[in-house]
Amino acid sequence: MSSNIEKVKKTFEAMSKDLDVAAVSTHWADDYKAQILPESLGLKEMNKEEHLAQATKLVGNIKEYSKFELVEIFESGNKVTGHLRSNAILKDGTEHKSDAIFIVTFNDEGKVVHFKQFIDSLAFSQVAAKLMA
Repeated sequence: MSSNIEKVKKTFEAMSKDLDVAAVSTHWADDYKAQILPESLGLKEMNKEEHLAQATKLVGNIKEYSKFELVEIFESGNKVTGHLRSNAILKDGTEHKSDAIFIVTFNDEGKVVHFKQFIDSLAFSQVAAKLMA
């Protein structure tokens, strides 16, 4: 298995257990960009600082993950793509079940330069106000 796939697996494992976005962001390149899709959600592409702030706010509203499963993961060149299934328990006790498809692009130094995630827009819209509070 490639080192990029291993990096992605370790990153998602760390997020599911520790909810430590700052630690995860150490793997992002200076020119890192993130995009949450579909575009119909109206979320703009973010730079490293913007994504760190957004992700920190989001996980700040999560108590724990009862499930965080990489269903499938593939690599092609400098990209790792996969299917993530998760169940988050929010701090108010609400359960948020979601599926997402992600594409992670690495530079030659092994840092993440682009993160693109297609999220379950229905599931997100049902808890967005709580997650982004």
